[in-house]
Amino acid sequence: MLQSTKVRSRGISVLELLIGLGVLTVILSVSAPTLNKTTARADMQSALKNLELSIQLARSAARQLETDVVLHLETDPRARHHTITFSVPKREPKLNSVALFEDYMFPEDIRLDAESNTVRFNYQGEIESPIKLRLVSNLDDNLTQRLLIR
Repeated sequence: MLQSTKVRSRGISVLELLIGLGVLTVILSVSAPTLNKTTARADMQSALKNLELSIQLARSAARQLETDVVLHLETDPRARHHTITFSVPKREPKLNSVALFEDYMFPEDIRLDAESNTVRFNYQGEIESPIKLRLVSNLDDNLTQRLLIR
């Protein structure tokens, strides 16, 4: 005669739960620094690309409008964000500089170090002397980008 044996599943024990949490903690602690570096690299690439585009926009706007365009680099060390703003010093009635340019705010973990807080492009899109800029990640000091505006 065959007897049937029933095995009842009672779920997981507290010990199994603690072991699972321990393994998960180890995995997360190993992957967290990698995730921070990946985020820092992505923010750096975004900030660098936006800075380059802002410079190109200011240069081409100066040529097209045949007037000076100033790029303002707000680099207050106490500020959490560094920004780029534009202005057209010689405002003519036909120019609406607010509609032409949009301010850019760097990610919080990116710091902008600049030799000068303003970059003035003349009506030909040129500047008087080269200006060095440096972007530094607040998450990883080894992650920096240098840019020379000429």
